[in-house]
Amino acid sequence: MADPALTLDRARQTWQQHGRSDKWIEQRMTGQVTRNKLADYWREH
Repeated sequence: MADPALTLDRARQTWQQHGRSDKWIEQRMTGQVTRNKLADYWREH
């Protein structure tokens, strides 16, 4: 967990092993980034 990039790589590999499509993985990662930005915004305001 110390390296976020490594965590994302592991998640991507796990999802691929579970048979998820590349499109599904990209949508999932985009959704997580969006949620993180929204949470940061709420925290700041």
